[in-house]
Amino acid sequence: MFIAIDDTYSDPTSPSSKYVTSNRRTHVAVIFSNEEAQDVREQLPNCLDEINKEFKLKVSEFHFKDIINKKGEWKKLPKQMKLAIIGFFATIYRHHRWEVIIQTVDERTLPDLGPLVDILSHGVPENKKNSELSIALLLLKIRRRVKEIPEHLTIIMDEGIKQPEEPFGYEYFQDRSGNYHGYYGSSKTEPLLQIADFMAYCINRTTYLAMKPNRSDDDNIFLEIISSMNINSTDIKKSGLDTNFTIDDFDAFHENDRKSKGLK
Repeated sequence: MFIAIDDTYSDPTSPSSKYVTSNRRTHVAVIFSNEEAQDVREQLPNCLDEINKEFKLKVSEFHFKDIINKKGEWKKLPKQMKLAIIGFFATIYRHHRWEVIIQTVDERTLPDLGPLVDILSHGVPENKKNSELSIALLLLKIRRRVKEIPEHLTIIMDEGIKQPEEPFGYEYFQDRSGNYHGYYGSSKTEPLLQIADFMAYCINRTTYLAMKPNRSDDDNIFLEIISSMNINSTDIKKSGLDTNFTIDDFDAFHENDRKSKGLK
């Protein structure tokens, strides 16, 4: 079993709501079987080759924030291809429906965590608390998810905090003995991380667009594409809303969900 993890965060100036703030940090894990991991590692580079050949580009990885914003290596991508690429990856996901585990921490979730905040973030600088708590809670979820699975587990965390090949997560999986391998990796050389980047981007942008006061036609098409994926995750609650839904509808959904869990 392979698990690829990527992080995503919001800009401090991005829209906020009563229940979701702009200072959130999210980590997203995607679970692959050994066979699926091999298939992704073989096929995704071929997709990049086709993109480079068709549009005379020199892109080295699928990085979805850059694709949508036409930044960096992707700045010469034809505008009409941005959503086409998102749709292509959505089709891939609908075929495989990899399990996705999500953890977000922001000012709203800190009171919900209670004493866990101090336990899991002891010694962590205040400006890194949300991110450190998010990854710690995600690893605890993964630990619970794989507890009864005896096969070898490999977890790959996207680089950023540390350099590629540095060890990752061993303190959470000591009971697996030699049956665990965790390390930081680069998305430029690890296609599994590019899939994790896709899922993390989709989840973060969907949240952003749900709070955006005025959505464009492209925004609504993006939301329809992501909705069609029916992401396989127990961390996602689904609700049917009209295209012109507002932030009040978004908050009402969150309020009802919190009440069902006994949260204020």
